[in-house]
Amino acid sequence: MPTSDYLAIPDVLRVVIGSRAESVLDIGVGFGKWGPLCREYIEVSRGRMPGEWRSTIHGIEIFETYRNRNWAAYDEVFIGDVLTILPTLARYDAILCCDVIEHFEKAEGQRLLREMLAHAKIVVITSPRGESPQGPEYGNAHEEHKSVWSEADFEAHPHRFADISDTFIAVVANDEEALRGVEVREPLEWLGVKNVSKTLLRMIAKRVTGRR
Repeated sequence: MPTSDYLAIPDVLRVVIGSRAESVLDIGVGFGKWGPLCREYIEVSRGRMPGEWRSTIHGIEIFETYRNRNWAAYDEVFIGDVLTILPTLARYDAILCCDVIEHFEKAEGQRLLREMLAHAKIVVITSPRGESPQGPEYGNAHEEHKSVWSEADFEAHPHRFADISDTFIAVVANDEEALRGVEVREPLEWLGVKNVSKTLLRMIAKRVTGRR
């Protein structure tokens, strides 16, 4: 779909703002959610009002029919295949690849990952957890899901990883230094509940075992 899981929005923005990114490339613009959000929160976090904006927000989209008024928040949206366009672009502080990588066969997706790492300090990826069948939609043949991704696919690179509902977030970089201060957690961990739940389960298991 030309959108992504809204539950991932806080985590993606937390990484972008926490990394102090001033330039962002959004791969797979779709409806154009990330352009306005990055524009607003990057500028606000620097204390800059309209007229003082200095961040650069670019996008790549293969299906121009998705163009709409949200795209006005981008400085430029390049139309075409990301694997053709990305090698021609400069470096960015952050590249967003949100609910996009599953549209590639695994080998092509790994090629895309390498290309993104060559053009950014950090790469933020979200994708469905497990199987998520989808064929062509909205008249767009590129909407088909062709691969399933997990943390194992990023283990060759420094990364941070967490599950978010039916989606995961992976923040990938070329070196650990780029990930300093980057933090992603599962929702229960942000609330301080997950560890409590594990402790409670251990206590229950201990009591049940003791009664046998």
